[in-house]
Amino acid sequence: MRALLPDPDFLDPQQIARYNELILTLLRLSPGQLYTDATTTLLMPSVRSLGPVTMEQMAGAIPAPLPFKESLMIVWPQVSGLVASTVVCFAIGYYIFMRREIRS
Repeated sequence: MRALLPDPDFLDPQQIARYNELILTLLRLSPGQLYTDATTTLLMPSVRSLGPVTMEQMAGAIPAPLPFKESLMIVWPQVSGLVASTVVCFAIGYYIFMRREIRS
């Protein structure tokens, strides 16, 4: 990933933020990263966000741990992505299996 980023001395903070968003978007296509994000947020209620957090967002945050329902709402895209990818992979495998001609 270092090859995608030019020299940091010539970048402004907005370009660095866009680069970080690009990396996070690419990582969120990986089932491993989806699973890691979901389990981290559900098992550690002190996690408030899965991306970069600005100081303005941190200023209004309550320091108490989040309830399970709110933690689940944060990771709902990751959980639904994992379930959807599992269903799609099963459907493709089932279709290929049913199309094969199996004879004894």
